[in-house]
Amino acid sequence: MAALVGPADSKHAPMLVTPSGVPKEQLSPEDLFLVASPGGGELLKVPPARSSGALKVSDSGELFAAVFEHRKDARAICHIHSVAAVLAAAAVGAGGVFRVQDLEMIKGLGIRGDGVLEVPVIQNRPTEPELVPDVVKALKDHPNAPAILVRDHGAYVFGASAEKAKIATECLGFILDVEERRNGAGPQEAPAKRRRMGGPAVLLLDVEGTTTPISFVKDRLFPYAAQAVGPWARAASPAELEPVVAAFKRQCE
Repeated sequence: MAALVGPADSKHAPMLVTPSGVPKEQLSPEDLFLVASPGGGELLKVPPARSSGALKVSDSGELFAAVFEHRKDARAICHIHSVAAVLAAAAVGAGGVFRVQDLEMIKGLGIRGDGVLEVPVIQNRPTEPELVPDVVKALKDHPNAPAILVRDHGAYVFGASAEKAKIATECLGFILDVEERRNGAGPQEAPAKRRRMGGPAVLLLDVEGTTTPISFVKDRLFPYAAQAVGPWARAASPAELEPVVAAFKRQCE
């Protein structure tokens, strides 16, 4: 996420930008970078390092700066990764426009109730700075678009303030979920084999801090593993134990 600071009429107001790789629920004001705008490259303020190491500014800095440069009404930007955003962008295709009408939530993105929400779709690139030319073109072609969808990636949502950008992001998420289900891409029924088992085939505990804070691994999973490995090793058969020991030796080499 990024937000401009300073007077609304300032042509070169700096940006507050969130760090990369830190769960949003763990962020504090001290963790934010102050970045020069336009350009998004010069760091005016670097937050103090955490116990885990130095923080890294979001790779979206140049993209945020480009949006602020071309959308004078935008003062904050939210960047999201969601299944519904990826599916909607894939359905429309790069260069297309995601359109929705007759949904109450379009008002949350500044669209009249009888209007049409239009969100351009661009192609994803290997790095986020490489998205800048496509973002600028989309903003020029659709100067009033409240967001941009990126294929196989997510979305960037704009607002006149951090609060309004958050509201717009929540409303867009609702709209994308509705359209996903309308188009038959909603939650799928579990496979017959898994239904017969009476439970899930896989228990997903964590994906790089996405489902739970990154500290969960250090504070909960590591102590659990340390406590459980002894009883498991004593109860395991040689056939179960040997491949585990061999894999551990390979990792230590």
